[in-house]
Amino acid sequence: SFPVARLLASRGHEVHYLTHAALRAAVESTGAVFHSFADYHADERFAVESSTGILAGLAKEHGLKPAGSNTGHALLPLFMVSNVALELQLPGTLRFIDEVKPDVLVYDAMLFCRDALFAARLRGVPAVSLLTVAGPGCYADHMTAGVSEEAWVASMQGFAPHVEATGRLNATYGLGLAVVERPLMMLERARVHLVTTSESLQDPMGPELAQAYAGQGAEFVYVGPLLEEDEGSLRLGMSKGADASGASVLAAARAARAAGRRVVLASMGTVLTSDLPSTGWTGRAQGANGEPRGLSGKELCQAAWGGIFDAFGAASEDEGPLVIVGLANRTDALDGLMAPPNALCPMGLPQVDLLRSGVDLFLTHGGQNSFMEAMSHGTPVVVCPGFGDQVVNAAKAEALGVGLQVPRPDAEPGHAAEAAAAYRGAVRQAAAAVFSGEAFRQAARRTSTELREAGGVPRAVRAILE
Repeated sequence: SFPVARLLASRGHEVHYLTHAALRAAVESTGAVFHSFADYHADERFAVESSTGILAGLAKEHGLKPAGSNTGHALLPLFMVSNVALELQLPGTLRFIDEVKPDVLVYDAMLFCRDALFAARLRGVPAVSLLTVAGPGCYADHMTAGVSEEAWVASMQGFAPHVEATGRLNATYGLGLAVVERPLMMLERARVHLVTTSESLQDPMGPELAQAYAGQGAEFVYVGPLLEEDEGSLRLGMSKGADASGASVLAAARAARAAGRRVVLASMGTVLTSDLPSTGWTGRAQGANGEPRGLSGKELCQAAWGGIFDAFGAASEDEGPLVIVGLANRTDALDGLMAPPNALCPMGLPQVDLLRSGVDLFLTHGGQNSFMEAMSHGTPVVVCPGFGDQVVNAAKAEALGVGLQVPRPDAEPGHAAEAAAAYRGAVRQAAAAVFSGEAFRQAARRTSTELREAGGVPRAVRAILE
């Protein structure tokens, strides 16, 4: 939302953010007014630096833990406390709206900002949701990934604090909330939903979901990625070290391009490299018997990076392509892995600026933001997905002809080392093929044109103001 806020502020509109203290500098850099979440919510659990903090805190308080490593496993405990959180959040969010008196409210359509939608509804303020996944079909398909509908419904209906909070919210505010929304993962009603992809690149909706949205008259505006036109693009999910090392990395990439040298970029995102227990650095998938299996986040990332080093590593720093590998925030990211002399391995990356400067190949985990950023700049990809919508984007890359995927191995327990070695070889082969394939570059340029035609930030601003 930062590029949208910047454009609105530059046109003389007053923009206010209610968010966490860690984002203050980024918010104020757009020309918007920052309001601290902690100032409107007395509960000490709101004094956190991430949007998931209150939900994660409540889940821990109630002893709820992920039962697996897929997206649905990670999110189910948070959904089980979502109405408990909403009951705590609504009074402060209502006070914020009463003080600021907005003409329109824009909110994150994911789980973490539901209080904004309901507060706007209670005060009669038009609400616009911002959906940063590949459309409402993606939201429905991947938020519950790994958990059956029967198990999801039973968990929600069987968790007494959720059921009781739902009843109190309905009695106090008349929200008409169901204990379990049907169909599952349907976006709650807003005036309009902004979707950060193009209509043709969205993940399809099933017939039940499509019928339900048609019945409520939902309006989806496909605006494409919301990217800054100028250098210094900001978004959540960028690693914390991006500011510290970004300028020198960007300068090196530009110097390489000016000298006619090719550039390879690799980033596996900030979730696989995080300390999240189920989907992070040490997390593994769980088999049917509940035992861990497959590659950990560390093994997957290091095998992917190793494949890039094998494909493009040179004997000196001036030979071969310039290789840039972002390590997110992990000081131990390269433990046991040797980078070649022609590789730069910073902790953080100015990813959008690098893609804009010209990248010949982008190895990515396939997260929606990274995938859309690559496509916007016509960059061919090798996708090494970890979980959730990354898997769908990997398949989408091949279907579009913009790159190749290397699926995450499902190694038997005790065989992770062999699987990682084979995966590293597969990444090397895929990277070499995409790097040398003109057809991939042409397809990426076609996709870039389509995304630009969606309208981007100016189209999103028009939708908000209309």
